[in-house]
Amino acid sequence: GADLDPPRPTAAVLVSPFDNLLWDRAFVRRVFRFEHVIEVYKPAPERRYGYYVLPFLWRDRLAGRVDLKAERREGALVVRALHLEPGVRRSAALEEALERALDRLRRVAGLERLVREGMHSRPRGRETPPRDVAEPHRHRPPDAGARPALGAAAQRVGSARRHLDGG
Repeated sequence: GADLDPPRPTAAVLVSPFDNLLWDRAFVRRVFRFEHVIEVYKPAPERRYGYYVLPFLWRDRLAGRVDLKAERREGALVVRALHLEPGVRRSAALEEALERALDRLRRVAGLERLVREGMHSRPRGRETPPRDVAEPHRHRPPDAGARPALGAAAQRVGSARRHLDGG
């Protein structure tokens, strides 16, 4: 028989701001209720979230954004801020998932340690009321044929590393 209650997704991933998932901003807004912004090119006083911010995909939703910087001389991935989306509440499960995602990124970036400066701040100027968290957000990932070749993914990782170093 069919599994009517499939297990809840357990993904915990920091998504590159240039990832294919985020290219269609209208789709991301509609499916995830997530307003994707890239603030690398904005002057610092105009940024709401930070210089190089990675969306945090947790379970089946984009739960927040993490402002990061790689301090290569110190061998550290610095977490400048975590901005949770409206309706997302801190919990032990969220903290554990975020820790896994940060540690994975730290290892991929070739850094030795993780430093947390401001883990739970809210973005400037954000007065959006919390959404109903009981409403699930589901989407189908693009078929495997729509994904870019590994070479393109490797180029995006290199680009992400350069941006992390520059902020």
